[in-house]
Amino acid sequence: DASLGVALRLESLTAATLSDITLTGPVTSEVAASLPPMPDATVTATHGLVVLDSSSVTLERVNIRGFARFGALAIGSTLSWVGGGASDTLGVGFMAEGGAVTLRDTEFCRVFSGLRPYPAYGVVFTGGASSTTDGVVLCENEGYGMLQNGGIAAHVDLVGTSNREPAVWVQQSTDFALSGTGTMLADNALAGIVVVDSTNVRVS
Repeated sequence: DASLGVALRLESLTAATLSDITLTGPVTSEVAASLPPMPDATVTATHGLVVLDSSSVTLERVNIRGFARFGALAIGSTLSWVGGGASDTLGVGFMAEGGAVTLRDTEFCRVFSGLRPYPAYGVVFTGGASSTTDGVVLCENEGYGMLQNGGIAAHVDLVGTSNREPAVWVQQSTDFALSGTGTMLADNALAGIVVVDSTNVRVS
């Protein structure tokens, strides 16, 4: 459990594995409605997991919930996350900036907007991140299920349901693929998927 700041930070690692752990902060949907738009570490727990400049990090059944800015944040890292996920948090469930990320059988749901002037995001890939997912669930987020901002991506059996904005928003991507018989985008606002200024987009 964390009450302030970052629960766990991993930096400049060549190899690390985290298994069967839960990182918990104090933020709930009720608390989110009373926090300032960009709460800092002196107010509450802001980040569950931060991974910086690491070449091989594996998360196995890691669950994160209750943080005020990011459930998990990976910058310039190679990360594999199997099982678990980041839900019931404020702002962004998981964000990868740069690096390469693989997600499998993970869930990013009920990310709250609170008083922030912009919507919540279940998952964000940005900064040229390369992403591969299989069996990811994005549900009931108070904003977008996934933002794919640039980079390349391949998503298989993606489930996005009951998000208050589109389940998937793709922009400025040069290679984006969504496939699999288990793919389901349903009951989202505006659209299941929105594609803007992108090339080589395949949905099957």
